[in-house]
Amino acid sequence: ENGGSVAIYPGYKGLMEELCKLVLFSPEKALPAIMNIQRWARAQSNDGTFLENLYELGGVQKLLYYLQNSVVNTESLELVVDAIATIACSGPNGLDSKISCNIIERLVEHDGIRLMLSVTEDYIGSNNDKALGTVWYALRMVIYHDEKFFEKAQMLAVIESGLDTMKKLSTATTGSIHST
Repeated sequence: ENGGSVAIYPGYKGLMEELCKLVLFSPEKALPAIMNIQRWARAQSNDGTFLENLYELGGVQKLLYYLQNSVVNTESLELVVDAIATIACSGPNGLDSKISCNIIERLVEHDGIRLMLSVTEDYIGSNNDKALGTVWYALRMVIYHDEKFFEKAQMLAVIESGLDTMKKLSTATTGSIHST
């Protein structure tokens, strides 16, 4: 272990322990678990074990729970949505694409799109373009991965939110230029 973070994927039991921390621990205490999950998502093995385990354990639902109930800092936000983006872009031609598709379907079913859109509102005008960019990258990867899960209303909400974000960013940038 390195500061509470495990670089090598420890398998089903290790993932289950880290996912439980997202639900049971305070956001600060759960941060090492978020870091591990994000690392494992990025370094997933070619056999798809991490994604299969994540799906079986309801991992994306627990990541969404953490986002909904615990977002208190940009570091954890960036790690969670980066893990989601990484999971989403593990296909479409890769070995993991079917399981990745199943995970993204769960994300959409559990209102993950709306949740990620609502999180962006907190970062507009906050001078934290990296956090905002990471959320939009995750949204793009989720939508790009497989559009068949999205209803027309969801797609319109994403487009509308994107336009609103650009408008608010434009206003925030213009306002800060005029105030200097």
